Amino acid sequence: MEDSKRKYLVLDFDETLYNTPKFKEASRRIFCEHDLEFDSVYRHLCKRKLFSPEDISSLNLDDEIKNELLSKITQEINSGKKYLYPDSAEFIKKSRLPVAIFSFGNKTFQMAKIKATGIDKLVDKIKITQNSKHLDREMISQAKILVDDSLPTLEEIQKKDKKVSLYLIDRENRYQDSKIKAGIKKIAKLAEIKCR
Repeated sequence: MEDSKRKYLVLDFDETLYNTPKFKEASRRIFCEHDLEFDSVYRHLCKRKLFSPEDISSLNLDDEIKNELLSKITQEINSGKKYLYPDSAEFIKKSRLPVAIFSFGNKTFQMAKIKATGIDKLVDKIKITQNSKHLDREMISQAKILVDDSLPTLEEIQKKDKKVSLYLIDRENRYQDSKIKAGIKKIAKLAEIKCR
């Protein structure tokens, strides 16, 4: 007998639906305009807590520069549709299963990115965690199919629950096939998932 709770197609947000490297590259260009190196600023801010654009105000910079950085980063966040991978929205629309999105990060920042893409209107559930990159047992137990770009995350889920179908979306071909354990299917695009 099939578990009636286990009904969701669960999709990671960053680097599964949303082109996070492209967004970070735009952020780098914005910081570079002021001779600032984005990656070091990002690491500095993340040492204290999860990154959020509002944290820019805590940097030791002239207020005018901080305001300009925040304004331009906010513009990038608000133009979220350009950061969706081309197959994301269409795949969600065609899913026969209810769709849940999960993401790890600052809740305000992650929700702003999700809403700016319009994906929030297409899904049934959104789960953002700030304390752990790992999904909680409740969300895993509701997943029929789970898609993530992180092999370690999927391996952790595989240890906890053998009933969920796991897909590793590897858009940049970062993972060698020989490194992927049995039971985890590697895909390059969302259309390769069989939603039943």
